[in-house]
Amino acid sequence: MKKVLKIFLIFLLVLFALAAFLLFSLNNTTMLNKMTSLAISQSGFDVKYKSIEGGLFDGLALKGFNYEDKVKADLKVNADILKLKEGVLHIKDINLSNLWIDEKFLASLSGDKNESVPPKSDKESFLKKVIVDNLNLGLVDFHYDKYVIDSLDVSVQNLSYDMKKDISGTIKADLKSNVAKAILKAKIKDEKYTVSLEADPKKEFLASFLTEHNVTISNAPYLLLDAVGDFQKVNASLLLRDGDLNYQDIKISPKDLNITALFDIDKGDLDAKILGDIDSSVAHLNLQSKAKLNINDINNSLDFDL
Repeated sequence: MKKVLKIFLIFLLVLFALAAFLLFSLNNTTMLNKMTSLAISQSGFDVKYKSIEGGLFDGLALKGFNYEDKVKADLKVNADILKLKEGVLHIKDINLSNLWIDEKFLASLSGDKNESVPPKSDKESFLKKVIVDNLNLGLVDFHYDKYVIDSLDVSVQNLSYDMKKDISGTIKADLKSNVAKAILKAKIKDEKYTVSLEADPKKEFLASFLTEHNVTISNAPYLLLDAVGDFQKVNASLLLRDGDLNYQDIKISPKDLNITALFDIDKGDLDAKILGDIDSSVAHLNLQSKAKLNINDINNSLDFDL
């Protein structure tokens, strides 16, 4: 009996030592660097990084990530890995900063349009739910075609997704680009969402669409957008404030032009009302109009009532 107890005690000590070693390995920076370097060398990808700190239990910080000089970033992640046994991916905090993506590499991601899409697997994922308490993404110096993003900061809080259709969370984005400076705020709960957008468009960008119509912009209008809806219908209100346009020798200045619209996503029907004052060097116009159209057949469905 004593011999059995002794063997059992030795077994417990070995088990405890093994658990302690695993815990130490997963949270030891030196060991973590060795494991990461080994994994990268075996992956076949040209991936480099400056340093990795932390551990799987108290959070990881990867600095100076560099994939073939095509994608660069710093990453911090803190997740509750023990929740995985319950089928829940719970990320407490994720911070992706100084993200830079090469323009040519991004274009290559679109791939061949004729490339076949892998068939969906009928096998059910072991993940039942994804929870993200806090996510921050910072994109810098991004170029694509004629678009330039100086900075884009995205913050997501209390994101929850059941891997089916129920999703909720709040989103905030701050954009500085050659198109506009803009701040977007959004909330989503299941299939319903609210969105607010404040945007200060760049007149140079707007001018690229108007020059061929002999229209120039002295001052780009400030935009305020509020929208409430679901995946079937959207109710939106757009306010254009303090814009100055010139058509040949005529100056046009829309003042607080308010557009409210109900859009049926399934049918493509748009029902809008336009209210506001427009000053010009020719006359003052108090605009009260209605418009209806179907975006799938604009030429035959447009009905405009001044």
